[in-house]
Amino acid sequence: MKNFGKVDALVANAGICIFHSFVDMPPEIYHKVMDVNMGGAFFTTQAVAKQLIAQGKGGAIVSISSISALLGGISSKTI
Repeated sequence: MKNFGKVDALVANAGICIFHSFVDMPPEIYHKVMDVNMGGAFFTTQAVAKQLIAQGKGGAIVSISSISALLGGISSKTI
């Protein structure tokens, strides 16, 4: 807002994938992935939506995911 004065669109396309065995994944890794992938998308989209509403003219929000949202990946480690 400071640099451009308004928001027209958001493309939310960030995420991380830390390959780790399911059965011994530490809580820290789980929380990091959830914070970035879910929290990052949620809070960024929420902030932009509030700004678009405040501007009164709408805009576009596009969220993109990798195929990992639909299909799990196979790690070189055993499950």
